[in-house]
Amino acid sequence: MANVSASFYVGSLQLRVVADGTMWMDPRRVLPDPPQEEFARWMTPDASGEYAMSVQSLLLESHGRTILIDTGYGTRIHRPGRRDIGHLLENLRSLGVQPHMIDVVINTHAHVDHVGWNTYDQGGAAQLTFPRATYYMLDEEYEHYTRPEQIAENPTLEYTLVPLRDSGRLALAQDGTQITPEVRIFRSPGHTAGHICAAITSGAETAVFLGDLTHHPAEITHPEWTAAFDALPQTLVETRQKLIREAAERDLLLITAHHVFPGAGRVVAAAGGYQWRDAPAS
Repeated sequence: MANVSASFYVGSLQLRVVADGTMWMDPRRVLPDPPQEEFARWMTPDASGEYAMSVQSLLLESHGRTILIDTGYGTRIHRPGRRDIGHLLENLRSLGVQPHMIDVVINTHAHVDHVGWNTYDQGGAAQLTFPRATYYMLDEEYEHYTRPEQIAENPTLEYTLVPLRDSGRLALAQDGTQITPEVRIFRSPGHTAGHICAAITSGAETAVFLGDLTHHPAEITHPEWTAAFDALPQTLVETRQKLIREAAERDLLLITAHHVFPGAGRVVAAAGGYQWRDAPAS
């Protein structure tokens, strides 16, 4: 794959966006709401009529701890559709980072493209991919998605989430959980009820890893547009609007899981609203 990693700085902290790969999907699943004229303005499908959605994680070091936010799609989950996915581990290794060097994993939510590399298969049993790491997920998100009815509906949860608790490496987080003095989790409901973002602050600068708060830059200009896979659309709109205003007022660096790689940018005021502006990598 062409894109492996890209670096950004917040204060003295280096933030490295690391690619897991690309998923192709029906573009109307990403932006189902806009009328065709507006849709055509924002979305450019490929020759097959599909949209190439990036999947990426964030790597940083803070107070002596190596932190990975989201673990991508992985290689064990087979669903219909075209993908070039599962490259996170090889891309981490290209940066000199082996799985045992990760101290903290933060899962923004329980969807498969954010927890896929939480574990790997060894002899038919799920083992932690990052064996020395503490895995963080919001308490309500973990409890909801490990209910028997959720696992019956989505059996992948049996090996992406359940083994975390069995291993003793799971830390159930709350809104405001401080991972280090520089890294804080905060609740951002809408895509799922227990979705979280991670705020990273060094000096006077702050970055926020958005997870799936947005999937496309159009949702900054039109926060009322939600994707087919957003569980609580109205809640998401309210969460987005608040964060978009704050991002513009404080000049936050936003890093996304699915905007076109490397998916980092800032929010700027435009025509009575806001728009996304890509941030250059360092």
